[in-house]
Amino acid sequence: MENDDRTLNVIGLFVAIIAIVIPAASFILSAPDEIKIQSVIIFGIISIIVIIISFSYLTYKGYKNMFNDLKENKRDVNEIKKSLNYHALFSDMDVRLRVIETLLGKKNRKGQFIDPRIIWIIVLLILIYLFLKSIGVLP
Repeated sequence: MENDDRTLNVIGLFVAIIAIVIPAASFILSAPDEIKIQSVIIFGIISIIVIIISFSYLTYKGYKNMFNDLKENKRDVNEIKKSLNYHALFSDMDVRLRVIETLLGKKNRKGQFIDPRIIWIIVLLILIYLFLKSIGVLP
């Protein structure tokens, strides 16, 4: 849609320039001896004003479209931020995790009092014993 607006604006500027050039060319070619300097000055001023107004309108519409797109993108980003409220999401997940932990804690308490460090120490002692036995230090 934005490219269509730009294309239309450029076409409008092109038509404005053609609307100035064609009458000027026909005026000059049809009656070159009747042209007075005042006519050329007035026509030049009108031509410059039309070109400036057309270019200004083109620029204004371009910036207006960019500004509207920027506002729309900002609104979309704010909506996305609201929908991705991390604090609420994590607090909800924390509540669910606590519920699951309490349900699992009530269901199975076997092995809960065994510290994994104790198991690791026992495994290391067995490995040290096997190593010492393999090199002949222990019987």
